[in-house]
Amino acid sequence: MSNAGVVVNESERPRVLVLTDPGTAIHFGFVNELPGTYRFINSFSEIDPSEWDGLITDQSLGTVIELNGQIHPHTRRAPDGLNIFFVHRPGKAEANGAVLDYALTRRSASKIALLIQHAAGIPGNSAIRVDGLPQDLQSLVQTVLVPRVSARPYQWGHTPKAVDIEDFDSATYRPFLMGPKNTVLAGSYVRAKGSTVWIVPNDLPDFKPWYEIALREWHEDDNARFPGRPNWAHETEWMTSAEVEITKLIDSERTSFEPLLTAHEIRITDLETQLRISRERGNAYERLLLTAQDDDLQVAVFRALVELGFQVTDMDEIWPVKQRREDFRISDEDEVGWSVIGDATGVSKGVKASKLTLLAGYVSKFVFENRSESIPGQWLLVNHFIGRDPNLRGTLLRPDELALFAASDGLVIDTAALFVLLTASKLMDDLSPRIRSYLRDARGQLSLEDAKSWLANV
Repeated sequence: MSNAGVVVNESERPRVLVLTDPGTAIHFGFVNELPGTYRFINSFSEIDPSEWDGLITDQSLGTVIELNGQIHPHTRRAPDGLNIFFVHRPGKAEANGAVLDYALTRRSASKIALLIQHAAGIPGNSAIRVDGLPQDLQSLVQTVLVPRVSARPYQWGHTPKAVDIEDFDSATYRPFLMGPKNTVLAGSYVRAKGSTVWIVPNDLPDFKPWYEIALREWHEDDNARFPGRPNWAHETEWMTSAEVEITKLIDSERTSFEPLLTAHEIRITDLETQLRISRERGNAYERLLLTAQDDDLQVAVFRALVELGFQVTDMDEIWPVKQRREDFRISDEDEVGWSVIGDATGVSKGVKASKLTLLAGYVSKFVFENRSESIPGQWLLVNHFIGRDPNLRGTLLRPDELALFAASDGLVIDTAALFVLLTASKLMDDLSPRIRSYLRDARGQLSLEDAKSWLANV
């Protein structure tokens, strides 16, 4: 009797190929400890794909070609029929939008339903939870992938693009975690009939737990090709009574925690929105004290002094455009008779001492025009070395340049110092009157360090 067609040397299943660069392959040594048959290869020319069930790879899986405005399959680097565990590297594709793979429609092996496109260099660190994942997969995402995403200088992943909308079943595509700009940081999809792909990033510390969950799902879909379950000893059927009871308690805790986690994520999202709005407002006002020049700086200084409780006259609204002198005349209801002539200036380098001479001239003109017996003080509010970290900008002027100015009730104020004083006034009740008194009594220069030191002792 003939037994033609019967394979007499079948290998143990699952039969899985490993086709990766050496740097990735070393992370898959654990497959040699798993049931089944694993083979490391350098090219598909070494094997007959029909004899294999799965593939572990970091190579792009397929390319497409566009003809007459239509996208068609071009090359299928990884054969259909294999379940694939794809390790995605940020620099593997040539550019954003490059095709990593494509999924075929249900009705035709020559029509594309979905493109999987490379995405890299994405700014941001937001990680967006996807509900409905198996608990062990959700736990891996939360405890392993989210911290990785949070630590990256930029993001990479992929973006799915539906090509044949009518023949695309969204249920066949599943993200595990979303990132900025709708980037999918990890996920899975049905590639073709009998072929599923998992995409995970290459910076995971250990691929084994991810691969084992993929194997379990593949077993549930096709237990002939993927017999048995990885980690079967952890399945409920083979647990001891004590393990079953503890597992029930864990499941109960997870169930009760789920609403709290959802509420926490909603709250964090709301707070991050509030923070973004506050940053935009800070950029348009308080932070101008650190970054601006000319009119923007002048407006910010005016608002800050008024918010601290000073009475401030914007002299630009009084002087004719071509005859402008000082920016402000400042007084304080808490100190009758006290006043200063004020000017704000922003410079990319250090402030020049000639600014002091100019301000002194404004005071002389004020005394002459008002026949005033009381000579006002002088404030020069300076945003210097714009572009540097405010903590590294240093002092404003040399002591010898400040001596005569200080003797004339003059004060050079670093606008970074004004920023921290203004911020403190909003955080501490009843601090504004003390800040005004501190500024009224100060002479010479008030640096950022001076303001910080004073605040540390209030």
